[in-house]
Amino acid sequence: MKMWKSHLYPGVKIQTESMNDSLTKLTTYLIRMYGRISTICATILRELVSARQPPDSEYIAKQEYMKKFSNALQKLKDIPSKTVISPTSWEITVLSLDFILRLTKLLTPMDDLAFSDKLRRLGLDPTKAEGLPVFRGIGGVCQ
Repeated sequence: MKMWKSHLYPGVKIQTESMNDSLTKLTTYLIRMYGRISTICATILRELVSARQPPDSEYIAKQEYMKKFSNALQKLKDIPSKTVISPTSWEITVLSLDFILRLTKLLTPMDDLAFSDKLRRLGLDPTKAEGLPVFRGIGGVCQ
């Protein structure tokens, strides 16, 4: 592929040699490794956003959805250790109120209600809660 041969630094070429024949794989890798944090987060959430949230009565479908949700949370958590994105940038983006609200909108209605109730019991307003404990709490809903 011409892009791989002509436009990448030698160090990046070595890291991406196994994907030099697939533009999709190469683009995905480069965005995840060197992209803006907002692009990386949007890429991770894209699968959840496009997935149909199953009703709580569809137990198997709900479990599959929540597994996808849990995997997305793990990928989000791993951003600072698996990319060149700084932990500070990660905290500013992923732990922000706006992003936390985006995540909670992707919970199933019953899980969102359970999570909101948990926050209220802790004395937090679900529409204003942000930070690492809240992010971890969302992960707890998936288990």
